[in-house]
Amino acid sequence: MTETLMDRRAVFMRISSESDLIGKASVKPDEDTIIRYNWRQAESMMDEIINHAEQNDGKAIIPFDSIVSVRSLDTCSQFILWRTDGRYLIGKLYESGEDYKYGMDDRDGYTAPTALRAKTASRWVKVKNIKSGDDFPFEKWYIEAYRHRARSKTPLDAALKNSHMNVMFVYKEEGKEDA
Repeated sequence: MTETLMDRRAVFMRISSESDLIGKASVKPDEDTIIRYNWRQAESMMDEIINHAEQNDGKAIIPFDSIVSVRSLDTCSQFILWRTDGRYLIGKLYESGEDYKYGMDDRDGYTAPTALRAKTASRWVKVKNIKSGDDFPFEKWYIEAYRHRARSKTPLDAALKNSHMNVMFVYKEEGKEDA
């Protein structure tokens, strides 16, 4: 079977290990002091999504805030959520949209974990066949840029070192199996 460019295109979203904690909060008692704490002894956001998917036939809605267009999301076949400690989840992108509302349920088997307390988000993706791992295979992925009819291909790990973008569109190397 021939693989198209769209078959190899994925949404890659990175989050820091610290911001992945559910219930993380901070207070600033004075100008020079910030106290950070996690008031909920629970798993991380990623763990909640993985557990939710395991209990719901590998399906979940993942809400997030971003300026990426739904049209751009719809040109991808996979969704990757990568945490800066190397942990990741990956799944097949089923559908995407804007204006997530807490408790969203289209009765199609896709729901968000209840622990994700975001009341609203600018974007959401429905992801199926969610799998997770501890060491993301960067060698299988790259970003591509087009400028003046020329194309440059950059390995994903190099792109992450030189970018502050939290959401990128990445491509899987041809012939490489899934992460």
